[in-house]
Amino acid sequence: MGRSYSLLNSDSISEEKEAEPFDPDYEFSTMTPSYSTRSLDSTGKKKHNPWTVLESVSLINGVEEMGLGKWADIKRAPEFEEIFDLRSTVDLKDKWRNLTRLAKLPVAKLEEKVAKDLSRTGESIPLESYMQIRRLAGIS
Repeated sequence: MGRSYSLLNSDSISEEKEAEPFDPDYEFSTMTPSYSTRSLDSTGKKKHNPWTVLESVSLINGVEEMGLGKWADIKRAPEFEEIFDLRSTVDLKDKWRNLTRLAKLPVAKLEEKVAKDLSRTGESIPLESYMQIRRLAGIS
């Protein structure tokens, strides 16, 4: 725990150790990262984990329901808790920023992007979701 010091005389200081109590139930919760350790690579760094369409659409719906900037509320909400299990609130904020950047593209470019994603991966964030982002972010 801590150490206490006592003065033997004015010229020297003696160090006395306090007994540290053993608590078998003590957890290292203060040392736990804010993200799941399951998403760490072998070097301990957070590995790249691409967003799914479900996660992206859920984030958009979470902002619609709870409001912009309510990342912790969105992450903890029962309907999204399992979806965002491996995502931190910073991940949600960063993804929203990236989605709003995409939503600023002209509609024709967004349509091209959706078609390209569909042909490449078989899934894409729907064009309607990009329009929803525009409305929520105040993009005209």
